[in-house]
Amino acid sequence: MKENKEIMDEKIAKIGTLAIECLNRRNFHKLILGLIINKANDADIRNMEFFYKDSDDKLIYFNEFIYDEKFNDSIEEEKYLELQELLFNLHEYCIDFGDEWKCMTLTIDSDGKFNIDFKYDSIEIAEWRKQNGIIK
Repeated sequence: MKENKEIMDEKIAKIGTLAIECLNRRNFHKLILGLIINKANDADIRNMEFFYKDSDDKLIYFNEFIYDEKFNDSIEEEKYLELQELLFNLHEYCIDFGDEWKCMTLTIDSDGKFNIDFKYDSIEIAEWRKQNGIIK
C-alpha cells in the first residue's frame, strides 16, 4: 500500500460510519457496500452498490430507495449522496498513489466487525453480486 495508512483508515472509517447512518436507524444484520469501476469510451463508470440484511436476514437493495417518493429530500438521500462522494474520493485518493483498484467491497456486521477488500481486475456488477452472495 503506497497510500498513507492513517489517511486510508480515516477515509474507510468515515465511509463505514456514513453507510450505517444512511440506514437511518433501521436495524441491520449485515451491510454490503461496493464501488465497481469499469471503463467505457476512455471514461470511468463508477457504480455504487449498497445492500443490507435486516434483522430477519432479508436482503434489501438500498439503492432502490432513491426512486421512492419518501426518499427525496430526506436524510437518506443526503447521506447516500455524501457516501457516494466519499467512495469516489477514496478511489481518486488511491489513484493519486498509483493504486488503481477496480472494485472495493466493504462489509459491516451489526456487531461492528467489518472487512474491506480491493480487487484490481475489472468486474461486472452481476459478478460482484454473485461473489457477495447477493444473487446466485
